[in-house]
Amino acid sequence: MLRDKQRNHNSYNAPDSVNAIRWQWKIDNADVIDYYRQAVGLRRSHSGFRMTSWDRINSNIKTDETLRYGVVVNRINGGANGDNWQDIIIIYNSADNYEYTLPEGTRFVAMEKSDPAAGNDRPVTGKVIAEGTAITILHR
Repeated sequence: MLRDKQRNHNSYNAPDSVNAIRWQWKIDNADVIDYYRQAVGLRRSHSGFRMTSWDRINSNIKTDETLRYGVVVNRINGGANGDNWQDIIIIYNSADNYEYTLPEGTRFVAMEKSDPAAGNDRPVTGKVIAEGTAITILHR
């Protein structure tokens, strides 16, 4: 619930003032909690995000870290795990906005702009802007 432990990294023996759960933080940070709820829901609804063996992961997920500092892209063969999203692209962008060139064909934006529901399956071709400090997920 976005709490901190006052820089105490091992608080097992700290007083309640450090370890107490402040339930008001759940209300104060409802937008962040809702973000995680929607992101977990997206993961649960697509088996391409839930591969369970090293062999399956190694043969169906490709990672590119060479695009630019702060940008990592995963390409997932979701169909190999029974997902109706055959090709999933995840752009992790910890820097400023980044223009990513898409493979040929139409992709659909599932998540962007720090909002799991913002994409609304908007169709895109050619290029997509991956917002800075956000995750962009596209599928075909």
